Order: sequence, then C-alpha cells, then structure tokens
Amino acid sequence: MRGIMAIKNSLRAVALALAICISAAPNSHASSFGIQWVYFSSSDGARISAIWTASFLGSDEVTRRHVFSALCNPQQPTPYVTALIDPRGGSPLHPSQNLKIRLEDGNHIFVAGDIDRIASANAGDNLPRYSFFLPATSPFFRALTNDGSRFYPKIDSDPGDGGTRLVINNSDRQKLRDFLNHCASFAGTTANTAQEPAQQPERPHACRDFLNGPNSYAGNSVRIHAPEIVDAVCGNLRMDVRPAVCMHIVTSGNVAWNQTGASQWEDANAASLCYQSQNPGLRIDCFLREVKRGNEWYVAVNICNQVN
Repeated sequence: MRGIMAIKNSLRAVALALAICISAAPNSHASSFGIQWVYFSSSDGARISAIWTASFLGSDEVTRRHVFSALCNPQQPTPYVTALIDPRGGSPLHPSQNLKIRLEDGNHIFVAGDIDRIASANAGDNLPRYSFFLPATSPFFRALTNDGSRFYPKIDSDPGDGGTRLVINNSDRQKLRDFLNHCASFAGTTANTAQEPAQQPERPHACRDFLNGPNSYAGNSVRIHAPEIVDAVCGNLRMDVRPAVCMHIVTSGNVAWNQTGASQWEDANAASLCYQSQNPGLRIDCFLREVKRGNEWYVAVNICNQVN
C-alpha cells in the first residue's frame, strides 16, 4: 500500500505547485455568487478546480470555497478527484467514506473516498474533503462535458448529502475537456467524453470501465477482462466502482492467498472474493484474517465474500 501513498503524495505535491494558479478573485464590488472553473496544465501535471465564490456590493470581501478539484500527472494519469463533503445537520463522516455521485435520470455512481486533510488545509477552511481516483471515461465526466446539458452532477456522502451541484457552462466544459485530454496524453491515450448519449446505446457500466482502466495499485497497468470476469466482479452493481477497486487491489500482488505469501491470483478466484464488494478494505481484511487462522483461500473467500 506504500506505493499508493506515494502516488497520492506525488499528486498532492503537484496540487501545491498548481495552487498559485487559482488565486484570482472575481470583481469584489459586484453582488454575485456562483462557481468559477479554473484550469492549469504543464508538462508536470494538470489541474481543474471548481471554486464557489460570493461577493457583495459595497464590500471588498470575497468568500471562496473550493468545492471540487481533479488533477493528474505523468506518474498518475487517472484523474485524482477531491470533493468538499459538508453534510447539513452535522451527519457523521468517517476517514473512509462511501460517496454517491448523482447523475441524470436518478442514476448514481458509488465510490469510496478517503479523507484528504491536506486538501482541506490547502483550502484554508478545514472543511472535510474526500479524494478518490475516477477514470476520464466515467459517466461523471461525460455528464460534465455534455454541451447544452442543464443537469449538473453532485458528489454526496452515502447516505446523506453534503455535496455541491457542479454548475458549469459550455466554455468551462471546454476547460474540462482540455484537462481530460491532457491527462490522456500522459497515458498515451485519447479521452473519450462523448457528448451525445444517443450515440452510446449501451447502458453505462462504470464498474466495467474502472476494472478495464488503469490499475493504480499496479503501476497504472491496463488489462481488458473477459465479460464473464466483469460479471463475476460487478454483478448488478454497474454504477459502483468499488468491486473493481477490490479486484485491482487483489490482483496487483498486494494480497497473499496463503500463509507462505503467494499473491498471484487467478482472475476467477479474485472475482469470487470481490463480487459486488461495497467495502473493499473490510472484505480484504476479513480474507487475510481467515487465511492467517489457517483456512484455505477458498474457505476464506466463502466466509468473507458477503462482508461489506
């Protein structure tokens, strides 16, 4: 897991380097509020931020709140997303929090985010922010880059709320497309953010797309899994990437399946462990605990493959 922490620390270092580029304020003498989208890129990385601002007539004071950011670099081309989560009523949050990305027509993507205290400290308000990786091809980015759309995605805690509607206009959508293309250039691919859902008759499948995307636990390697493996991992959770995260962790050599430390898994066996996992950490911890007790891997899978 130290490799993942190194990736996250690298991304946070880029965030600090790019932060100087998001300090511009709107006209402080206009009575207005809204979201500013700010984009910056270089050969070292790219970042896009959504900053909620409010200014008041007759006052020089401008209120800013960083509600969303995404960044990438050559070492980590998959966008690393950070979102402000501040539930009304003080609902409890946890160091690792299930998040719900609200999409059009009542659809959702479910992800697991980790508390990002560095991002909150950089923002200067110490409000809770959560970070997670999200592929450029995800329905979330597709919704944000759809010119003319009047629907704006929102990242909330699950269950609960706490997110901000990410209002964006067409010129800012182009900034986001530029960001995604810059990230894709680091990976040597082309970002696919098709704007016309009618051209994509297949139902969205975020779990499959994440599973077949870069594995950040294995040096961003990419493997295309057979449809039967996708089904064995994702099950009915098409819009939940957590089963795919579990599969990435298990198949990256980080999880030993016996007491001698063997960590090379057959895809079908790993899929049996990760099937419809909504809390990869809990399920993997359960499996490792059972193996340590002397159980064979298949016994441990049977014990733990319903743990969420």
